[in-house]
Amino acid sequence: MCSVWLWRTLGIVRVKRMNLVKIRVNAQFVDSTNGKLRRPGDVIEVTSLARAKKIISSRLGTLIEITSTWFQTTKQPKILVYISLLASIGGIETAIKNMAKAFPDRNFCFIVKNYDNIESIFELGERFSVIIDEPGMRYKGDVLFIMNFDGADYLGDRAEVRKAYEFCHCDWNGLIEVGTKLKLAKYPGAKYVAVSETCKKGLKDVWGEDSVIVPNILNKVDISNTVTFLFMSRATCEKGVDTMLDMLKKFDEEDRDYIALVCSQIYQATPEIQRRLTANDRIINIPASRYARKLLKSADYLVQLSATESYCYAVREALNVGVPCIVSDIPELKKVIKDGENGYVLKRDLSNLDSDKIFNNIPKPKPYVEKISPKWEKLLDGTL
Repeated sequence: MCSVWLWRTLGIVRVKRMNLVKIRVNAQFVDSTNGKLRRPGDVIEVTSLARAKKIISSRLGTLIEITSTWFQTTKQPKILVYISLLASIGGIETAIKNMAKAFPDRNFCFIVKNYDNIESIFELGERFSVIIDEPGMRYKGDVLFIMNFDGADYLGDRAEVRKAYEFCHCDWNGLIEVGTKLKLAKYPGAKYVAVSETCKKGLKDVWGEDSVIVPNILNKVDISNTVTFLFMSRATCEKGVDTMLDMLKKFDEEDRDYIALVCSQIYQATPEIQRRLTANDRIINIPASRYARKLLKSADYLVQLSATESYCYAVREALNVGVPCIVSDIPELKKVIKDGENGYVLKRDLSNLDSDKIFNNIPKPKPYVEKISPKWEKLLDGTL
């Protein structure tokens, strides 16, 4: 559920908004909200983005569209933004999201042909309408933005608008030099928009097309409240990967700002754990490496919610470089972690999890050192 403050003659009135999400059911399930049996092929509508994400991420359904209620009575021009591929990361994707953030009161409708992460779709769908494009679908609006070089091939003549713009985000001269096989798909009557002088020159040199330069939008990047967690163990329940995921789920429910770096052998995890590790967009999975310790420089916490430990190098190495740890309340870990001083000690069921402390009171531990036991010399000499 969303809300917006609107100014009216008699003052400021808070108006609640609910975007409508339409989903096509893929697998049979019982709807937890009303007890109805949902069958493959059914089309359901929900007003909770969180619930919609849960259905889709569980592969129970496929997104059809998100209908925004923010602009139902607006007189703003309807801007169709056609995206042939919305990837998780990239310059075009950043340009699209920054445009949406910079102009929140513009009536955008994003039409997406392909995407690789549902989180990117729902990020746009928090305020704007999003339609997953299918062959034969037709669209009507005032202005059309084609954001990818091949977008015109996918869209064809299915959009009725008064003005169309085709964006150029690449250096065509540079692409030709490296042997690209890509070709520009031209939308009839569209005016070309280049995001830089380099784009403009390449578009003219390679394709003979004139363009107007409209620079990309650079929004403020705010990471001031982001907390970074690092997991650097085997992706097994013994090492607490399941408990860590449960902790992150609670953070998601509380809308906390975090990222989790998971440096592990993900192939060792169960299929369900693998699904959870890859379904959360805030989790960045990193292949195990002998250089993994270098990640400690980027972490606010090391997480080690193990079911059992006999020594635990990861915790001691983190403390050695001043990184606090979040650990389980097992004897071996409580020997080195003092709750609130150099980290936090959590029960395995997370019943004592205090998110406010974790996010607002990050401990600053003193560097931890251990002297080499004199028994080693005797061991090496064979005299122990």
